[in-house]
Amino acid sequence: MSDIRNDELMHYGVLGMKWGVRRARRASNSGNTEKANKIYSKTFAKSSKTIDKAHKKAVKKNLKSAKLQKKALKKEAKATSEAQYNKARKTQFKANKRRLKSAKLEKKAMKFEKKMSKVFADVSVKDIDKETLEIGKKYVYMLMTK
Repeated sequence: MSDIRNDELMHYGVLGMKWGVRRARRASNSGNTEKANKIYSKTFAKSSKTIDKAHKKAVKKNLKSAKLQKKALKKEAKATSEAQYNKARKTQFKANKRRLKSAKLEKKAMKFEKKMSKVFADVSVKDIDKETLEIGKKYVYMLMTK
């Protein structure tokens, strides 16, 4: 007794195929450059904004850390009692905590930049619209002025 019917069509997919994964590269390879440009420009703008936010947050936390460090050193220098010395140590701890958060944000931004460079490695400048190029120029200028 066989349960297999001859009028059914079975399809289990292609081996190695990743279901649900779409990439803009396919649009550019198929010859539809206008569609690829839109996809690249949107993802590039979004990615550069994410990286900018991470860098800005890191810089803010670094500045706050430096201020707290300076404050802690002043408190420690003026400390005459155990309580004052403990307050100075707490301020020092806060400064170190901020510095650590800053380093984590920088690491996150670097990781995102690596991903972004992989995605946009095969994109030529001709394929990117002017608005996105301006965003990229601003980002590069910001990196150079650090």
